[in-house]
Formats: sequence, C-alpha cells, structure tokens
Amino acid sequence: MNDIEDGLLLLQQFLKKKPTIIVGSGLSLSMGLPGMWELLSYLIEKIPFDCTSQELEEWETCLTYIDEFGFEEGLGKVTVSDELLKKIVDISAELVGNKDIEFSSKLNQFQISDFPFARLLLHIIQSLHPLNPILHVITPNYDHLVEYACDLIDVNCVTGFQGSHLMKFNADKLKEDLFRSETMYEKGRPKKDFRKVPTIKLLKPHGSLNWYKFGETTFQSQRMFAGCTRVMITPGSSKYKASLTDAVMNYHREVANECIANSDAVLILGYGFNDIHLQTVLYDRIKSGTDCLILTKSLSEGAKKLVLDFKHVIALEENGHLGTQWYFDGKSGTWDEPLWDLGHFVKKVIG
Repeated sequence: MNDIEDGLLLLQQFLKKKPTIIVGSGLSLSMGLPGMWELLSYLIEKIPFDCTSQELEEWETCLTYIDEFGFEEGLGKVTVSDELLKKIVDISAELVGNKDIEFSSKLNQFQISDFPFARLLLHIIQSLHPLNPILHVITPNYDHLVEYACDLIDVNCVTGFQGSHLMKFNADKLKEDLFRSETMYEKGRPKKDFRKVPTIKLLKPHGSLNWYKFGETTFQSQRMFAGCTRVMITPGSSKYKASLTDAVMNYHREVANECIANSDAVLILGYGFNDIHLQTVLYDRIKSGTDCLILTKSLSEGAKKLVLDFKHVIALEENGHLGTQWYFDGKSGTWDEPLWDLGHFVKKVIG
C-alpha cells in the first residue's frame, strides 16, 4: 500500500462492505464541538462555584488523579458521591449543549459538502442493497452531530423514541424497519410492493443531550422539565454502572454490541477506545476476521493494540500537518496527503 493510488483503491473497496460506523469525539472536535480537555477545563472553572465543602474535597481528589493519569483514567480511579456526579453531568451537558446549539443554528446554511460526515453517510447509504438499506452508527458522544448529518441528507434517523414534543422510548422501534409502498409493473399491470426505507439506526450507549428521566420513564425532549435528571454518563468509574442500570442506555449498548458482533466491516472515526463494553465485542469480531478501518488524528493505545494484533486492520493517523501515517498488513508507511482527516478522506476516496 506504499503507493497512494493502491491505498485509495483499498479504501474504496472497504466502503462497499456496509460497515458499522463507530463515531468518537474526534468527529466532534473536527466540527468545533468540545473535546475531553476543553470539558475538563470547563469543569475546573465551574465546579468550585456550586459545591459543598465535602464535594469540593472529592473534586480535589479527582484532580489529583487526573493530573497523574489523565482525565478519563484519573476519574476512573475515583468513586464520587451522587451529588457531585450530578453536578459533573449537568456542567458537561451545559458546555456540550451550548456548542451543539451553536452548531445547529448554522445547519440551514450548510451544504452536504460542508459536512464530510454527512457526505460519507450519504455515500454508504446510497451504496446499500435496496432490500436492506439499513446502516448502524454507534457513538458515545452526547451531541447531535450524527442526527444533524441525517437531517442534511434527508435520511431517517432512529433512536427508539417516538412521539412529538415529549418522546417516549420504545425498544421495539429501534429494531423495527420502516417500509414504503411502491407501484411495480408486471406484464404491464400495476402491483403494490413494499420496500424498506433507507434508515440510519443510531445507538448512543452513553446517553444524549436531549434524553431525560422522570421517575422510571425515559423520554427525549428539546427542553428539560422540572424534576428530571439527564440520561448521560461522564468519564470515570461510575459510567459503566450507570450504563448498565439505566434501561435505555443499557438497551442501546446491547444492540450496539449485537451490531458489532454481526458486522461484515467496522469503520471507526476519531474513537479513543475507552469503553470496555464496546471494545470487548469489537476485539472479538475483528479477531474473527472482520475488516476494520480506523481514521483518527492520533492512534490511542487501544487502537495501536488492534493494529499490532491484526494485520487486516487498516489505520490512518496524522504524520505531520500535511501527511498520513498508514498501517496495514503488518507494514506501515507515509503519504503526503492528510487522508486521516475525514474531510480529505471524503474528497479523495468518495470524490
């Protein structure tokens, strides 16, 4: 794959395999939404103004571990009170939500060419067999970039919620397919037929900005009602417990794992491999021979392990500001073009 033309051919062939897509925080960063370090800075700024002395002591302990081990691993070594955890969730939602609203306010001005991820989704959806035009996207992100991309390309996005203003979760809706009637002609005679509607089934095992819980009911809404709590999990040791005990996040995680386990190929965009549930299933699937393509600015330790363990994994990361470091078939090399960047990838591979 030393020749970039050979590389482009390999990448084009990969996209034809109907990959399940895993979207990490790298996509959010590329579109101007906050990443982990911006989130940490915001928490450091905001938390001291809204904490009891006991919560502040807990937070100082968190910061000690974060300084030593990094944001996610550091938080993972600390068990915080429910009160402090709620503040972390609410402040995280405030930062990400403000940026998300700012992004959405410009959406009506966007062309598909302005949003590389939308262009990628459209290309893959259009290449799917008409009898099964269903694409699965999995993301631990809270923001709505995937939903916005679906709106931009006029493709249904299903998360399992139904309703209008106050949407309730219905697990069956996440697995059901949508159909439309079409008039076919057989020997000149009209005949009704039903075809699946192209759909993106979006799985958010860490929750979402517009998911809330009131009592035992989880719903989706554009506003938060009094007495509700957010259905979101933050980095740290509490996130696995929360994702397992919340019915909606747990169901999304289960379906995400099923999708990965049944995938013919997996496309991973800007994902840091920090979710033990997804990683275990993903690792097992790739071990069975499933093709995998990773695009990221910098390979995490988890991604490097996949690349080293399995020669059929293709990985592209930044090599200088204008180049790409590639890994495939036990080899590595460089290209002068930034194919690790989704925008450039879409231009060169899709056209």
